[in-house]
Amino acid sequence: MIAYVDGRSYIKQFEHTERTCQLISLNRKYAPIEVQDNPSFQIKGIVIGTLSN
Repeated sequence: MIAYVDGRSYIKQFEHTERTCQLISLNRKYAPIEVQDNPSFQIKGIVIGTLSN
C-alpha cells in the first residue's frame, strides 16, 4: 500500500492484529512503523503492479 505518515510517504505492507497496526517493509533492514494511534496516518493507494525496464 501507499501510506502517508508524519509527513512522509511509504510503500509498505499493512499488518493488522488484535494489538497493533503497522507498516512492514519487504526489506528487513527497515523496522516496522507503528500506525495504530497516529492521527497523521493515511492510506493513499494500493500497489497493483510494478514496471521494470
